[in-house]
Amino acid sequence: MSKRDLPSEAYEYYMDRPVEFIQEMVYGIRRPDGEFRSMNPQDVKDNILNKRLEWQTRDILNAAGKNDYVAVHSGRGISKTTSLAMLCIWFLWTRPHSKVIVTGPKYDQLKVTIWAEILKWLQRSNLTDDLKWTAERMYHINSPGLWFAQILTSKQKDNIQGLHADHIMWLLDEASNIEDDIFNAIYGGLTDLESKIIMAGNLTKASGFFYRITQIERTGWKILRFNSEESERKNMKWFKSMQKFPRDSDMYRVYVLGLPPKGSPRCIITIAQCEEARLRDVAFIDRRKTPVPLEIGLDPAAEGDDLTAIAVRFGMKLYEIRVFAKTKAPEVVLQTLKIIREYRRKLNFIHKVTVKVDDTAYGNAVRHYLTLEGEKENVETVGVNFGGKGDENYADMATRMWFNMADVMDHVGLPSDDELIEELAAREWAPASGNKMKVEPKYEYKKRLGRSPDRADACILAFWEGTKKIFSRKEESESNVKNFDIDWYLHNVLDFDYNGVKMAEVIHITALVFNDDISVDGVSSLYEYYPNKLWLYDEFHYDLPIAEVIVKDVKKSSHFGMYKDNREVRFVGNQGMFKKNRDRRPFAEVIRREGLNIREAAKYDEYGAIALGVSLYRNNKIIVHRNL
Repeated sequence: MSKRDLPSEAYEYYMDRPVEFIQEMVYGIRRPDGEFRSMNPQDVKDNILNKRLEWQTRDILNAAGKNDYVAVHSGRGISKTTSLAMLCIWFLWTRPHSKVIVTGPKYDQLKVTIWAEILKWLQRSNLTDDLKWTAERMYHINSPGLWFAQILTSKQKDNIQGLHADHIMWLLDEASNIEDDIFNAIYGGLTDLESKIIMAGNLTKASGFFYRITQIERTGWKILRFNSEESERKNMKWFKSMQKFPRDSDMYRVYVLGLPPKGSPRCIITIAQCEEARLRDVAFIDRRKTPVPLEIGLDPAAEGDDLTAIAVRFGMKLYEIRVFAKTKAPEVVLQTLKIIREYRRKLNFIHKVTVKVDDTAYGNAVRHYLTLEGEKENVETVGVNFGGKGDENYADMATRMWFNMADVMDHVGLPSDDELIEELAAREWAPASGNKMKVEPKYEYKKRLGRSPDRADACILAFWEGTKKIFSRKEESESNVKNFDIDWYLHNVLDFDYNGVKMAEVIHITALVFNDDISVDGVSSLYEYYPNKLWLYDEFHYDLPIAEVIVKDVKKSSHFGMYKDNREVRFVGNQGMFKKNRDRRPFAEVIRREGLNIREAAKYDEYGAIALGVSLYRNNKIIVHRNL
């Protein structure tokens, strides 16, 4: 059925009744012979084919039919995109020689959301004889040059100012991130016979035109707010993850309640920064003059619920983050090299690729493998210790890295990855000793988030520039104590599943240090009987010294664990291990109850751990890895 087949009174009927138009002309039933049948009121009531319009969509459509200016602010999952797509089809078809301009901060985002949604509903409708959709525009066959809908990003200010028609409608998506001068340009052109503005989005910041219209001025606008808690179409997995945030937190207010953020002073990276970065088009400099760097942030995970995350950064654009379940060190390296090869082809990149690896605990083994394998493919490896030292402003390396990410966020382009944005916007800081700042303990962060922030860790690694130490095969074959001759493929002894060395030949030792700021540092060593050498190969850090957690990790990890010949894991502890901490049992007591041996030293730090470790053996042949 085309407009030519409708009586004039029916055409006029649909002009201000978008709900009826969608139900009768778009939400119809396609018979087996291809004939389209409009849904009658009983069909709608019975929800035939699950095609009943949700009440939020009906409210948006009705508001657009009765008002020229409509602003919708909401949480996620209330069908804003579907509503805008339906309004585009309705307005274009019911107004002769009309124009619909779909605009937002980012062209690619509009293409995969509203523009794709328009195609979906047009194909299901009874309007395909009149309206034709292409990748760039949708037009009426009677006048393709004057009667059309198209995308114009909010950065195309000059094109926006010159648009006029007797009937024009502006559909503004992601309205919080549209600049004020774009709204002013649209307002300045509202001199036509009929002009409508429908804008929608999450209130990601407490400023700007969208915020003022919905929260302060309101005059002349129909304001709609929707709470995702009330939506039947929300993703329940996502909603349950959001429920882990306090109801008054910015994350819950913006993405669930549809309210503006309060702006917590303890937030390191704001929701507004994340959303703007997600919608930012990053322009690359001329690669023929200065090569744009291709860098990888690698956060490996060996066990538990954590995921291995690989972040791909090209210049200031983060292309994507890929995550994998538990993977062994060689598998992590293979996945990383596979991704590097893929992006070399995609970007025609021939220069050196830098991989920044979380070099603590399990990541140390991954970094060893990657250093050896990566040199064949022009890959350099940088080890970054999240538990490393801070500076005059920040208490530790993790805090430095998070605030570095906050500093560059206004220039970064992020992918549309909801989990990444949630993780970046959820981390807070707290004062530390010496007027320094320190990120909140990771266990609190994980508890509030409901998962490990693997994507965020990989992201901040990709954008971290502070660590200059680059590992190579030559440097890996040197010792801080003295040079020595060794085949570095023997480093397979650090692989948890390596069987080339008999267990009787190797003992593992872990020394733990309780610090004044109630954190725990450790030094791990590997002793080989026949070479009679002590390898100090790793150090690690825990923000929260929960004895049970550490014991569980120690017993799980085979390079800390007990062996069949009953050799013990030996702990040499400082006094903090033996003191009762409030109502908590001393760490030493828990260790002993688990059948592990622990002894006390009067004065003890990480250097003391090395000295005491050496004293356990008959000589001082000790090798210290360069990352310690």
